[in-house]
Amino acid sequence: MIKKILLGLAFLTPVLSLAADNQNVMSYPYVHIQNTTDYGVDGTVHYASFMCSNDSFHIKAHSSWTASSRGVCLVTKINAENTNTDKSGTAYESSGTSYSQFVVYDNNGVPSVTRKTDLE
Repeated sequence: MIKKILLGLAFLTPVLSLAADNQNVMSYPYVHIQNTTDYGVDGTVHYASFMCSNDSFHIKAHSSWTASSRGVCLVTKINAENTNTDKSGTAYESSGTSYSQFVVYDNNGVPSVTRKTDLE
C-alpha cells in the first residue's frame, strides 16, 4: 500500500513542480455558481483530491460566486443551504467532474444545486 502511495506521489511531482512556477499548467475553469433564489445561500464545493481544499461560499439572492482557484481539482459535490431557514435541498453530486457552471434553484423553499447547461 505504501509503495502505491509513494508511486502516486512520484507521478504527481512533475505536475507539482510545474504548478510551482505557474508555467505550462493546465487547469479547469474556476467553479461559478449562480443563485437564482429569492434568498441567500451558504454552501461548499467539495473536490476529489486530498491535494485540493474545499471552497465555502455565500451568495446573496439573485447573485453569483466564482472560486478564486481550482487547478486540476474535480468537483464531487456542491451543497447549498438557505441562510434564512438553514434548510438544504438536493446537492449536486458526481464521482468527479470538470464542469464549472452551476445553478442554485428554489425547490419549495429549499435551495438545490444542478449543473448549468446550454438549455437554461
